[in-house]
Amino acid sequence: MPDVIEATLRRQRIVAVSTVALGVLCGSLGLVRFQGAPGALLALGPKLLAAAYLTYRLLRRPSRAQLRLATSAFYAPPRGPVALPVAVTTWLLYLVIYDDGEQQRDAPWALLFAALAVGMAGFVLSRQWRNVALIDLTPEGIGMGWPRRSAFVPWSALDLHHPIYALDHDRALRLPLARPDLVHRRFGRRRDEHSPGLGDIDVAPSFLAAAVRHYARYPEYRAAIGTPEEYNRLRSALAAPQPGVPHGPTTGGWPG
Repeated sequence: MPDVIEATLRRQRIVAVSTVALGVLCGSLGLVRFQGAPGALLALGPKLLAAAYLTYRLLRRPSRAQLRLATSAFYAPPRGPVALPVAVTTWLLYLVIYDDGEQQRDAPWALLFAALAVGMAGFVLSRQWRNVALIDLTPEGIGMGWPRRSAFVPWSALDLHHPIYALDHDRALRLPLARPDLVHRRFGRRRDEHSPGLGDIDVAPSFLAAAVRHYARYPEYRAAIGTPEEYNRLRSALAAPQPGVPHGPTTGGWPG
């Protein structure tokens, strides 16, 4: 897992810096669009980037990947380094330079808009520079984010009286909680359910839900999470129908 995280962070940093630079460049060139065709064409860059990325997100098929094996964990890495806040940052920086310069907004509004764009850029750079969107299962529970956890749900916090499942087109995993006070969150308040987003995680939602459900029901297997033997046993267990869960390509089983 360390190699995957290091490679992902390197890609994220390249993308984050590139998109911020693109927003500044296209906004600056947009100001001189009447003086030449290159400026007019490059000023379309953020619009095309945002449109292409949103189209990609809407049309992208859900992941069918398996969980990966790591020391003391099974984990799902990010699907890619580009996230929606990165594209939004490019668009905001472009608007601050090009739109404000073109329309000559009032100073208070321009300063507020510029502060928003700079703050957004700083936030995105900080997250892309230091953290990876990742979900891992450990003997202690379910973790989100690495190396800085955005949340951690101990197995003992889950509510087994409510279903833990997901369809393959779902964007989040619903984890019902019996003990929300045991959940560690960096942000947000205590709730009776925790729903980590899966849009940028490279794992089939139905399989991840099945794996969480399996270890919630059978605590005797948790201590072996992260071993090759348990990895193979989990694959075999989830390939068979699970009690109380419809078996099929959208609700259970190991993705192909």
